[in-house]
Amino acid sequence: MSPSYLDGDFVICRRNFMRRYQIGDVVVVKHPVLGVIIKRIAAISTDYEFWLQGDNPMSTNSAAMGWLSQNCILGKVRWHIKAPNQSSARI
Repeated sequence: MSPSYLDGDFVICRRNFMRRYQIGDVVVVKHPVLGVIIKRIAAISTDYEFWLQGDNPMSTNSAAMGWLSQNCILGKVRWHIKAPNQSSARI
């Protein structure tokens, strides 16, 4: 599967203060080594840590990053705006 978000795309995210994140949510993460990245929550531990994966199987996932704390999550993606010259052939 190809990436859902490409260079030049914009996302608008919102931090979830009142509700907890859920499996399947797409989140913006501030990773200590990789910087700001977008990933999907694949699992949530009992300690409320997150196992993340990308939509593209070639992307970096938690197998390389490990479990991440909620402090690393900047917010849940609410809107995705494609960069102007991209085709709409993505899913």
